[in-house]
Amino acid sequence: MFKTTVRAKSLFDDEVVSHTLYFNLSRREVFELAKEYNGINAFQEYITNAQEDENLLQIVEFTDNIIGKAYGERQGERFVKSELITKNFIDGPVYEVLFDKLAADPKFAKELMEGILPTKLLESLKDDPKYKEIAAKYDA
Repeated sequence: MFKTTVRAKSLFDDEVVSHTLYFNLSRREVFELAKEYNGINAFQEYITNAQEDENLLQIVEFTDNIIGKAYGERQGERFVKSELITKNFIDGPVYEVLFDKLAADPKFAKELMEGILPTKLLESLKDDPKYKEIAAKYDA
């Protein structure tokens, strides 16, 4: 889980409020995400190529996808995700502030992505028998 705090101005008044944001992808969610990109290797290659090519559109789409899937709200001792929670976050001023911070601070961007998608987790998925079965279908 990755936790960070950002300060954002309300859409309806000039009040600046601190927001604690939580991001997490379970092993299963990372597995599903990797399938979207045709496997872990292709997923990692996609990230690397977008960064090396400085393809801003590709980076923005990828960032929105990952952050949207990882974002949730703390409700007591539960971490809750839903389409409505994600939509409200992505369409709101808090995400704009977070996005600007990601664009301006590469160190923070790297920390956030490593917090959401730890390299160890990506590597461990490659050894997962279920992943190997699905990956074989992509290689066929």
